[in-house]
Amino acid sequence: MLERLSERSPGVDVKLEAVGSADAMQRLKAGSLDIGIVASPQPASAEIRMQPWRNDEMVVVVPAHWDAPKHVTPEWLANRRWASFAPATQMHGLISAWFGQAGFNPRPFLSLSYPGALKSLAAASQSAAILPLEEVEDLRHEPGVQIRPLQPQLMRPMAVASRHQPTPDPAVASVLAVLQDFAGG
Repeated sequence: MLERLSERSPGVDVKLEAVGSADAMQRLKAGSLDIGIVASPQPASAEIRMQPWRNDEMVVVVPAHWDAPKHVTPEWLANRRWASFAPATQMHGLISAWFGQAGFNPRPFLSLSYPGALKSLAAASQSAAILPLEEVEDLRHEPGVQIRPLQPQLMRPMAVASRHQPTPDPAVASVLAVLQDFAGG
């Protein structure tokens, strides 16, 4: 994405930050952030424009020595040691709803806010973790883990959030246009 942006708009300088969706929305409202890629849906706000962006497939990362099925179900995972995102996050709600739709309400063995920490737990054979597929692509050839699809499938809807501006800033408009090129998925 950044390569395409520099090709189209060479003078645009982008500062990337990894913040949660709630923080991004607060910063957009406060005017200290121009664009955020956030989990969707978000509470409606007159100051913020939300544009659906893409749906990311969620998968489960399990230790290699576990006898995991080809497709992991809520029933199978509910009876195992698994870690999840912190309760205040949208990811936690998404994962809880996936279990709930199958009639389960398991408690994670550990809750964390960082995907990297959740991946590390699985790689260290401590637990399973449900994460976006793109977040675990680097583990595909790791001998210590297995990556399995979920059944039923779980998708994470994402949106591009930006501040409503009477006169759009050209740099912000350039970034939004490039993000739109990568929509879908």
